[in-house]
Amino acid sequence: MKHYAIRERLQFKVKRSSSSRYYLKCINQRYNWTFRSSSQQNSKVFMVKKFVNDHTCPIADRMLSQQYATSLTITKIVKHNFLNLKSTYTPVEIMEEMRNLYKIRMTYEKAYRAKEKALELVRGSFRESYAKLPAYLYMVNTINPGSFRRLHKTEDNHFLYAFVALSTSIRGWRYCMPTIVVDGTFLKSEYKGTMFSASVLDAAGHILLLAYAVVDSENDT
Repeated sequence: MKHYAIRERLQFKVKRSSSSRYYLKCINQRYNWTFRSSSQQNSKVFMVKKFVNDHTCPIADRMLSQQYATSLTITKIVKHNFLNLKSTYTPVEIMEEMRNLYKIRMTYEKAYRAKEKALELVRGSFRESYAKLPAYLYMVNTINPGSFRRLHKTEDNHFLYAFVALSTSIRGWRYCMPTIVVDGTFLKSEYKGTMFSASVLDAAGHILLLAYAVVDSENDT
C-alpha cells in the first residue's frame, strides 16, 4: 500500500493492522477513501472487502505522501532494474526515476541504500555468496574433472583467497604461445579484495583463460 500511496500521491492512516485484518482510512477523516481487507481462513492470503477509491481530500494532504518513500519501499519499486546481471542502474538513475514517475525528490544517500537493498533482495548478500564458495569449487571439479582449485581461509574461518584453473585450460596450455598475461581488478563489493586472471594466446590467436583467483589483497604473497 505504500507503493500505491506513492503512485497515487495520497496519505492514509492505519486504523487496524493484525494477522487477520487490515483497515486503512484517508488521513483526513472527513473524506471517503477507505481500504479494508481480511485474511482467508486464517492464512496469509488477504481479500479486499471494501475499497472506496475516492480522492476528495485537499491537495495539501495528498502532496505529503513522500513520508512513505522509505528506502525499503523504493527498493521494491526499483528492484526489477537489477534482474539483469549486467545492469549498471545507479543511485542517480533511481533519483531521476522517482522524480519523473512519482514527483518525489530524494537524497543520494537514500537512493544508494535503496540500490544496496535491491541488489541483496534480487541477488542475495555478499556473505551468502562467499559461503557458497566451497560448493562452487566442488561443482567445478565435478563438471570439469582434473581442474585445480584451492580455497584458503584464516584460522577464524575468514576468506583469504580462492584459485581456479579449469582442466580444459590446463590441457590447452601446451598448444599456446609461451607468454602469460596476468591482469587484476579491484572488487568494489562489501568485502573488497582483488580478482586476478591469467591468459595466453592459442595457436589461432584467440585468448585462452588459464586461471583466475580472488584474493583479499593484491599485495598478498
